Amino acid sequence: MAEDPNHGWFREQFAFMTAIPRSRMECLFTLYREHERLVRSDPGTAQRVNIRWTGTLPYAVLEGYGRLVADMRLMRALRLEGMDTKPFEIDTAFLVAWMGHYNADSSQPLHVSIHHDG
Repeated sequence: MAEDPNHGWFREQFAFMTAIPRSRMECLFTLYREHERLVRSDPGTAQRVNIRWTGTLPYAVLEGYGRLVADMRLMRALRLEGMDTKPFEIDTAFLVAWMGHYNADSSQPLHVSIHHDG
């Protein structure tokens, strides 16, 4: 359940935003404020203004990229010191596959629409 929102980006759910938030946390706060605004006037819509119904796919890709950069920097530093980098090489391979999965999700039309269930 914690990973599920990272697989989608249901753009119709963001119609109320004038700009896409730059971070996952900013996005969460924006969604929460909109949820709170709608909860009394339109409870049905308010229920769908949450991270599960909107998705966090771009943030998953950006965060994965940050982890990948950090691993590569650490590997360079360890190599300069003559230390073993094998654990970080394995982690880097995982991150590349992980990001590839999310990039593939973002190119799948059903992962970026509220109509993903048919």
